[in-house]
Amino acid sequence: MAFFDRDITFIASFAVRHGFDAVELCMNEHLHLNLRTTGKELRNIATVFEGEGIKIASISSYAKFNNGDSRIREKEIFGLVKAIEFAEELGAPYVRSLGGKIPPVLWDKDSKSNIENLAGCLRTVVDMTPGSNVEILQATHDNFSPGYVAAEVVEKAATPRVGVLWCVIHPMEYNETPDETWAAINETVRLVHLKDALKTTDGETWALKPLGEGNLPLFQVLEILKGAEFNGHVSIEWERHSRPEICDSEYVLSEGIKYLEPYLS
Repeated sequence: MAFFDRDITFIASFAVRHGFDAVELCMNEHLHLNLRTTGKELRNIATVFEGEGIKIASISSYAKFNNGDSRIREKEIFGLVKAIEFAEELGAPYVRSLGGKIPPVLWDKDSKSNIENLAGCLRTVVDMTPGSNVEILQATHDNFSPGYVAAEVVEKAATPRVGVLWCVIHPMEYNETPDETWAAINETVRLVHLKDALKTTDGETWALKPLGEGNLPLFQVLEILKGAEFNGHVSIEWERHSRPEICDSEYVLSEGIKYLEPYLS
């Protein structure tokens, strides 16, 4: 997401130069992986990262299951199945699901059915990929941002291959504290996405900033992870592909890992 406009060789060398031990690759029509990616292209990608000693931590799918049309949901299921196949080829242990945004009027009317629908779709993907060890990580994103909601999705999916990606900013947008989020999802978290932002006093504006330059309680998040002896990947998420007005990716990632070093050591 940060280096959507740079090639795989640049990403791998950047990771080495700045001390990253893994990267995440995104999958949609405009990024490095998509439904047209061939087996040969996957093997070339794997070779580049293996040559630099960099792991691929996850494949970030943009799968959303919020549409009422079953045919559209089937396409999203197919896309997530392909992401798992790509992850297996690249040695990545996880793929991401976003869930999708549901209008407040529909969510408030029947959140339970929406949670059950998402859980059912994820379970279908698991059933369609028997023998795979790749886990699907439901992100704390969209209506599924609060920790207790993400936890319920995992519970209803009822498979060890569905866990949680804690994208720390989104539960805060729902006025959930990091402690509250962690209490709900701690046993299911496999990957953490960090970003910082300047949050206005009215809570309506969230201007994305490099780590340490915003006012989100990242110190609290890092202390939670340290206290829990979390040993999964902590990723700096930077969505330059969809928000070109935000700060340069090279600066954010190179300075971001310096910010994290005291906590991750």
